Amino acid sequence: MKVLYWNVRGIANAPTQNALKDFIRVHKREILCIAEPFVALNSIPSSFWRGFGLATICTNDRGGSRPNLWLFGKISLVPMVRVLLVTDQQVTLQVMHDSVNCIITAVYARTTMAERGRLWTDLAEVKGRFVSGPWLVFGDFNAVLGAHEKKGGAPVCRRSCEEFQAMSDICELIHVDTKGAEFTWARCCGLRGNVELRLDRCLANLECTVILNILLSNVGPLFPLMVVLLRFCNISCVFYVKHSKHAWNWEVFGGIHRRVDADLSALTILQEHIAHSGGSDEEFSIENELQANLIESLRLQELFWREKSRLRWLSDGDRNTTYFHAMCRARQLRSSITLLREGDQVFEDASSIHNHVLDYYSNLFANHAEHHDNGLVDRVIPSTVTAEENDALALIPMADEILAAVKSMDADSAPGPDGFTGHFFYLLLGNSW
Repeated sequence: MKVLYWNVRGIANAPTQNALKDFIRVHKREILCIAEPFVALNSIPSSFWRGFGLATICTNDRGGSRPNLWLFGKISLVPMVRVLLVTDQQVTLQVMHDSVNCIITAVYARTTMAERGRLWTDLAEVKGRFVSGPWLVFGDFNAVLGAHEKKGGAPVCRRSCEEFQAMSDICELIHVDTKGAEFTWARCCGLRGNVELRLDRCLANLECTVILNILLSNVGPLFPLMVVLLRFCNISCVFYVKHSKHAWNWEVFGGIHRRVDADLSALTILQEHIAHSGGSDEEFSIENELQANLIESLRLQELFWREKSRLRWLSDGDRNTTYFHAMCRARQLRSSITLLREGDQVFEDASSIHNHVLDYYSNLFANHAEHHDNGLVDRVIPSTVTAEENDALALIPMADEILAAVKSMDADSAPGPDGFTGHFFYLLLGNSW
């Protein structure tokens, strides 16, 4: 049995739908999960899914918001599927496959730690109430296990990592090895400012890994249960490439389908190289150029299909760019202060708000002259460190002292909050002296 999970924005676009057709044709899935579609389910005609031999199983429950987890099953398989638990961040199914009851949980986690805590509770409930055999959990967890699963940006939140690991231990889930890119989500912020994270993953209990011989992969041979996780970073419209031999394509667009293929291939190769080597300023610059080339090729490909099909409703740039622009504007509005009130006084213009905030914190943290040291601290708290000891503690450690401290660390000890063991620092600093 194959499960296809696709974190995709723009499922209503024709190019994205064509790409989905191609992946389904290649992978021959039984269960399909669409995450983060940003459109209503009824906006896609049911005939579209029936064309794949699929029927709707269920969606997640987000109250008044649109569901962002859609689950479909092969028409012949749907009668053997039972919905066990549906919440806002997960959907759990029981699927009978080869006379084995398999529990499958699709996840799309929230972005805040407090909200993810409800998801961890839901998964623990699934474990306690329903799991007695193979259990597979997959999707976008919006969390990492440690610093080794993030590159760039601010340090990882230690508490979030600990809660994610605690959930895995409580539910007795194993993080399944994957093939393909190490990081599944990226945000480009200029040179040396890129942030990459491993957010999409697959977890399984011991029965699942032993009995079903899971392989989580992008490509590979047929296994009893194979989960394919797809996430296209930095490209909000996924395209379907189909060879065209029309002469006008070459004359007007210059073989746009092959151009898209070539741009995507070059970008993929470079990103894989950066993922392994860490990347240089020059390589990051080339990556930005290749992304710009790919975006331009996608624009020309849209124009090609529009000219060929004469569909006037396909507007320029229909790759969810409006959504991202709206999100940026909303974030700017949330981050701005347009009014402050202190008692009966109201500050509305930017200058008065600026001066009020500056005066407030200046008065709060300034050293006022009326505050005098009365010696109470020295009388109540005894001094147990001499002046000589204090000077020795304040000295900057010598290079040989740092190396000696690193060598004294247990190389096989458990990794710290940063995810690295003592052996890593010994190799790092040992080669520097």
